[in-house]
Amino acid sequence: MSGDPEDATVAHDAPVRAGGSTVGDGGRTVRDRAARRRHGVWTPRAQRRLDQLLVTMGVALAAHAVWVKVHTQRSGWEAGTTTTTGVLFLLAGVIRLRVAPTRMTGRLMIAVAVAAFAEDLQLNPHPWVHTLGIAMRTASNGPLTHLVLAFPYGRVFGRAARMVTVTAYAMSVASGLLGLAFTTTADPPNLLLVIEIAGVDEAIDVAATPLGLAVVVLLCWRWLTSSASTRLLIGPVVATSTVTAVAALVAGAATTAVGIYRPAIAVFRAGELLIPLALLAGELALHRQRASTAALLHALGTPMSAEHLQGLLRRTLREPTLELGLWEAGREAFVHPHGAVSRLDTPARVSRVRTVLEHERAPVAVLDHDAAVLLAPDVLDAATAGVRLHLRAEAAALAAADVVRLERDLHDGVQADLIAAVAMLRLARLGLDAGGPAQTGSHAVFRHLEQAEAGVTGALADVRRISGGARPSVLVDRGLVAAVRLIADRTPLPVRVRADEELRWGDPVDATLFFVVHECLANAMRHAAASSATVSISQEGGAAVVEVFDDGAGGAQVVPGGGLAGLTGRLGALGGGLTVRRGLPRGTTVRAWVPVEPR
Repeated sequence: MSGDPEDATVAHDAPVRAGGSTVGDGGRTVRDRAARRRHGVWTPRAQRRLDQLLVTMGVALAAHAVWVKVHTQRSGWEAGTTTTTGVLFLLAGVIRLRVAPTRMTGRLMIAVAVAAFAEDLQLNPHPWVHTLGIAMRTASNGPLTHLVLAFPYGRVFGRAARMVTVTAYAMSVASGLLGLAFTTTADPPNLLLVIEIAGVDEAIDVAATPLGLAVVVLLCWRWLTSSASTRLLIGPVVATSTVTAVAALVAGAATTAVGIYRPAIAVFRAGELLIPLALLAGELALHRQRASTAALLHALGTPMSAEHLQGLLRRTLREPTLELGLWEAGREAFVHPHGAVSRLDTPARVSRVRTVLEHERAPVAVLDHDAAVLLAPDVLDAATAGVRLHLRAEAAALAAADVVRLERDLHDGVQADLIAAVAMLRLARLGLDAGGPAQTGSHAVFRHLEQAEAGVTGALADVRRISGGARPSVLVDRGLVAAVRLIADRTPLPVRVRADEELRWGDPVDATLFFVVHECLANAMRHAAASSATVSISQEGGAAVVEVFDDGAGGAQVVPGGGLAGLTGRLGALGGGLTVRRGLPRGTTVRAWVPVEPR
């Protein structure tokens, strides 16, 4: 993310995309603009000095406004509200600058306060100060219009909004110059009066009417076209600014005799008083957003799905339309919780930003969100840092799970093959010890040796394949039933397999049930001294079921750290389970099941 969030924002007519720290805006990037700003005329130190100068001017002019109103004995609600409005704008600007020193909105607030207090210079009894005040009598109109149209980004977007802003500044200057040249005052006098022309003030008010209407239309249009997260920020400002502009239009069109002028002026003054409070309300909303970051970071310490993580980010960033995509290297794309796919170079939609999260210069996730999120860059930075750490922790957990899976596969599959091979070798040795091939029959001994060789060879092949992340080849190529028949043929005791050859459910169901059969047959030979076994494979409704029965002495049970315990955990991860039932007087039946799609 860029360190200058103001440059990473857009209006409703400017498409934006972000990748790491770049945000497109007319072919330029945030990093480029930030570099030009750092090495341009306004260095950070110069900017801070300018801010201090503006604040000092505001304080000095505020003190003058209070003094002159007391000195000239001007009192009443209107006089008090104008001074209070200026003070509120000044305080709001200072607060904004402390929170976001790189954003223009704080300076605009201070500029409005300075201009509003400068308008009170016309109340000064000194002729030259009074004359300067005439030139400044509408000085606040320009920065106030600029502020309400630029909030909360600090920049005005769109040709219409820029034209209205420039026109407001121009009319403020023109109004002051016309007042100096053609408006007369008795005490103190206008020292720069050229000629007195009646009706100049009324003409200026009429000329300002289209400008006020344009501001109202732009504010309403902006509200209608904004996203939900942006409306939370601009709602109070748009409402108070619209009411204030409408009141100003009504007051300009009415006269004192009509009976509307005074109520309209009262609404106008009240609206001016509420605008800085509305701006502070927007700042308070951002502060609440920062406070929610702690809850997000706490929640990220637990495993969660991508959909749950997306919901947490939406609540933390107060952006209900935020979309999270997780990077899949195999597809070279971001996959969103509901299956949508977006590429790394996918452009952002209008008034939205794509923030790409990276780890060691490799993409890990993307956040597609409203540009208003960038108004709280510290919140976004904290959230993205937390998401990166969470995803890295999940990747480490998956790697650890793969290690455990590998250990279980080696234990549940290969170990059983090796046990069967050892049993074959023992039978062959017993045959040889009994008198050699001549007495016991070379055919039986060689059959045991061939089966042992096949078992060891198969176990070695499985070790190679499992170490590479694959399942035993027969399981992958021919399915569960064929794999079970193969291990039944390798097992020294007679094993009967009852199953439909077409039963295949795919990985991980087939692999898990395969290892259940493997473990049960190994236990039957090693512990139960069974003479035969039966394996049944079937689908019962929405469950794949495997039953292994042996006629041994029994005693099989699920104990911590044992083979059946590990298989029970693997079955549980798939939503299935395992039961062990003892027969009377002998025999054991192990039943395992996993939910599958009904056939």
